[in-house]
Amino acid sequence: MLHFAVVAFLDEVALGDELPLDDLPPHVVLLDRAMTEADLGQVTAEVELAYASHGPFEATGGDDDELGEDARPATLLDDDGSLTRAHRTLVMGLRELGVRVADPTLAGLGYLPHVPVPESYDRVDRGERLELRSIAVLELVPAVGGRASELVTARVAEQFPLI
Repeated sequence: MLHFAVVAFLDEVALGDELPLDDLPPHVVLLDRAMTEADLGQVTAEVELAYASHGPFEATGGDDDELGEDARPATLLDDDGSLTRAHRTLVMGLRELGVRVADPTLAGLGYLPHVPVPESYDRVDRGERLELRSIAVLELVPAVGGRASELVTARVAEQFPLI
């Protein structure tokens, strides 16, 4: 079973980087944790298709909130609606691959563009302007010998620019 997420990092990360899942560098969540029996290539193709018609996204930091079933702190983003439209296009494409999201309150009609508030990185401030120029597909990996419910690492499996 493939566990993955789709994000737009605010800082540079390299393809193949392995990052602690609970302490990712600042990023915009485009699709929160999900799983599928499809392979990584199929998922990546759907992600690329959903975002291919978009150039770089622009957004600004908004209000803070707690999102999802586990009430994770996040800074909401204000944009022209294009992040939400692209997310919904992605969800529709991934449905055909049997993708299930870990927290349904964060996907589809419940999706709100946001940046998680990290413990160890600078946060996005209200009014801060962001330009998202690339998309990353993260493969979520369990601890060595651990179960899939114990995901601890995110490997940058694919990245592509928004042009």
